[in-house]
Amino acid sequence: ARTIGSTASDRLLAWTAAVAPHPTDDDLYWLLQQSTVELRRVSDGATLRRLDMAGSDRVHTGALTDRLLVKRASGGWSIHNVDTGETLADMSRLSGVHAECLSPDGQVVQCSEQVKTEAGTAARVTMRDAMSGELIATLDGRAGSYGVFSPDSKSFVPTGNAVRVYDVRTGKMVRECEGGDVGVWVPV
Repeated sequence: ARTIGSTASDRLLAWTAAVAPHPTDDDLYWLLQQSTVELRRVSDGATLRRLDMAGSDRVHTGALTDRLLVKRASGGWSIHNVDTGETLADMSRLSGVHAECLSPDGQVVQCSEQVKTEAGTAARVTMRDAMSGELIATLDGRAGSYGVFSPDSKSFVPTGNAVRVYDVRTGKMVRECEGGDVGVWVPV
């Protein structure tokens, strides 16, 4: 028997890496290897679908969606139907915009981008529409480039020394927990 992953609730909300679980079928997962993305069955290892995805470096599914995000190494992403692999949106035109995470509802992609400033370049964390690539919000400079969405997809908690909770639609920080507060509050 092989175990792909497990959680206390026995259900993954999301998994960002070279493996992405199917959101509704525990026997299926998407696997990124070299230049292909494959839909595989856990129980027997069978490959059910294979997509040619040269230049991709990450796959991600949201817990409440039928969408699969495939991140391009040079920037941009594509959205696919999680069952068929059909391409629903192609954002490869967004070179330099790096998709990091798909919201559980599949509507928003959290990205990291480099922008030109008077002092050179600066990193910024953005929220973009998964299907159009349109900029929704930019988080302030204290937000780390990786993080996690709340289960309802309304909040985002980036990495960093403090727990900061941002509104996905406005980019505004709505809560900050320092030091001893870190383990006390959990967004739901």
